[in-house]
Amino acid sequence: MPPTAPGLYLANYFMGYNDGTFSADKGLPFGGIVGLDVTANAQAEVPVLLYAYPVQPGGVTFSSGVGIPYVWVDVKAKGTIDRNGVVRSVTEKQSVNGLGDIQLI
Repeated sequence: MPPTAPGLYLANYFMGYNDGTFSADKGLPFGGIVGLDVTANAQAEVPVLLYAYPVQPGGVTFSSGVGIPYVWVDVKAKGTIDRNGVVRSVTEKQSVNGLGDIQLI
């Protein structure tokens, strides 16, 4: 909710996207199946500093601010090849975190 009175405001927003999944299987022309499973989780903590200006033309409060997100992302991918009953699987997992794009509001 945007501020309606003049002043300096601090807000915090949390965004979470969990269990974004994708999977697919595809038959190979030389026999066998290739499978892929991917799971992704992302969270962001966004502190926002807003300033609402004391001038309110027509009763409208104008404000500006900045948001600086800190983001966490986890991705896990598993690939499987099944060729004539011989199964080979590889699983990779990567996690990263850091500052996101600064938002000018």
